[in-house]
Parts: sequence; C-alpha cells; structure tokens
Amino acid sequence: MLSRLIALVAVGAGLVTAASSGCPVFDADMNLYVLGGASDYVFGAQDAWSSASAKTLSAAGKRPPFNGSKAPRCYLSQFNNAIYVLGADSANPTGIYILNVATKTWSLQAVDAAGIDTTDQVEILDHDTNVFYALSKGGFWFVNFHDQKDAISSALAWTDMGTKPAFDTSGYKATMGIASNHVHMFGTPGSQPGEASIFVIHYAFPQAQLQLYPSVGGKSNFPVAHGQAPSLFRDGPEQTVIAFIPDDGSATYLVDTKANKTLPLAGPTDKSSSIFTASTSAVVQLTATGKIFFLPVDQADIAGTAANSGAAWKTLATLPGASTTTPTSGNTTSTTGTPRPGTSSSSSGSGSTDSTGDESQSGTGSDDGTGSAGRLTTSAVLAFFAFFVALF
Repeated sequence: MLSRLIALVAVGAGLVTAASSGCPVFDADMNLYVLGGASDYVFGAQDAWSSASAKTLSAAGKRPPFNGSKAPRCYLSQFNNAIYVLGADSANPTGIYILNVATKTWSLQAVDAAGIDTTDQVEILDHDTNVFYALSKGGFWFVNFHDQKDAISSALAWTDMGTKPAFDTSGYKATMGIASNHVHMFGTPGSQPGEASIFVIHYAFPQAQLQLYPSVGGKSNFPVAHGQAPSLFRDGPEQTVIAFIPDDGSATYLVDTKANKTLPLAGPTDKSSSIFTASTSAVVQLTATGKIFFLPVDQADIAGTAANSGAAWKTLATLPGASTTTPTSGNTTSTTGTPRPGTSSSSSGSGSTDSTGDESQSGTGSDDGTGSAGRLTTSAVLAFFAFFVALF
C-alpha cells in the first residue's frame, strides 16, 4: 500500500508541503492564482510580475473551505479554462471543487470514491482528455471530467482500471508528472538516476521498460528521489516538458519527453516546504510561509545554450498577511502524513479586488465538447481501454 501523501501537478502538482498558504495554479491565459486560506489571490501574467501585487479574487458560488488535513491540490483544465481543486474540504474528501475562470464562479462536483483510498491517492490531470488518473491501493484509477467548467447535478465516480504499475508500489511515495500523453513516475523502485516509469494513457498500460532522460552537457542525471513534477503548458498541444524538483531542492530538472533529454537548472534558493506549479514559461514556487518565487524557462532551449543559460530563481511576491521571516531550516519537507497548519492568509489591508477577471478567456479549446485541433477525445481513449481489457 502506498504511504499517505499528496501530489501536485500542478500541476499539479513534488516539493510537497502542508502549506497554510494554499496552492498556486494558472488559468488558460497563464495568469497566476494562489487559492486557499482566508482569500484567493490573482497575480496576473508573467510580464507583470516585476511589480506584482496581489488582487483578491472575488468569486461567487461554493468556495472550498480549505480545511483539509494536508495541502490542497490545484489543476488547470486548459481547454476549458477551469481550475479543479482536490483535498480542500475535510467534510467531503472525495468532492472536487471547480472554479470557472471566465465567470468567476465556484461549484462543487460530487465524486463517488467507489473504492479508491483518498488517504493514499495521488492523481494527475491528463491535458488532452481531461481525465484524472490516480495511483491508489497499488493500481491505477480514473474519473472523467469531460469538458466541465462547472459542476453537474449527477455524481461522477472513480473507476478501477484493473491495471498496476510495472514495479512494486510497496512503500513508494508517488511523484507523478504528465507529458506526451504519458504519466511519468519519478523515484520508482529499481530505477536509476535519469530514469522514469511510464504509464501510457492512450493505450492504458504501464510501459515495461524504464525510460531514460539523460542530462545534457555531461551534467548529473536527476536523482531517484521523491519530489514534485509540474508540467509546463503549451499553446494548445499536449505538454511535453516536466519540471522535476527533488524534495531537497538541489536542482530544477527540465525533462523534455520529446527530445528524451534533461536540462538541470538551479534549484530554488528557498529550501523550505513548498508547492510548485508551472506555466508556459516559468516554474513557480509557493512556500509554506506565503513567499512566491519563479524560475523563467524556455522549453524550446533544452540544451541550455541560450535562453536558459544562467536561469535563476526570482522573487515574485509575498501573500498578504504572510510571514516575512526567513525559514531557519535548510531542508525541504514532505507532507507525507503531516497535518496542515492553521491558515494564516488574510485579506485585510492589502491587495485589490478582482471581480471581473484579469484577462478574457483565451479560447484554447472549443466549448462544444468536441475539443480543439490535435486533442484526442476521451471517448476514443476509454473505448480503446475497454477493448484492451477485453483482450485479456
């Protein structure tokens, strides 16, 4: 059985923490949000971060209470410009909250656990199909969110896929990232530095062989370790680059799953417990004390010879009401089994109110349920999975 933990893919979502400051996440226009605590905040797009100030997000509907025992997990559904929040309601651990970015409205989607163990569940949101895939009780599960921007009246349900990873999951603390329509699992038993275990989503099976992503320029490969693995977004197509940050914060590894190479970059300067997320051109760190940092990256420069040469972490902002004290510990901390501290975020006396949204919806994907060009349909994937299972 997997140990108790959470994972962010942010996203979601690695350097995992029981951060009182919530979870960072982007919308489809790559505006940065921090959701959780007493208030939710918007920091705008990267070109405005040099003078970023928190705008309080004013949204209607059923907002999560953000009172879970561990940090919430936030995911962007890029085609639908919706943000899904898990683990934010202690009274409803299986429910998934949805923030409709365009209408600034919260809703709660009922989800039946149907046998999944929410205490050991580690999930990822597939970019193309908008299906959550989870590792729980030693096997893979899924729940289909179709093209949802808001909750629907009927409950969804987790489904046991009847498929297990190609390795023994006993004691494995999952670190999962999504890229090239594959779930990548880092730090798996039996792997070597630079190797990841793969679950092939569109054929619904675990790849038997480990996949090697060697570092460029003779640098060290990423370690066999727990961490966070947020995926960088692109303008439309599937994600192809994962930012893997080990829990010790020693480096930031850009794993290019198309080029089969890895570019090691600087690790975060703040080594305290944090949650990471990524946009199209930055990796963002939110510390447990409410500090926000970012690493500008160019996913096209996997060799690190141009845009990524000398890439360094920069200060973005500090959440209103957050502590400005520098952590004394030099070690990062995993949230495995760690209670969530009391919330400390406050909306008083700082920031402005955002009631209209920072940007209009970018139109990445259609609203008619057919998806955008290059997007594989969920029904086709799940139909193939049913066919595959029937063969056995």
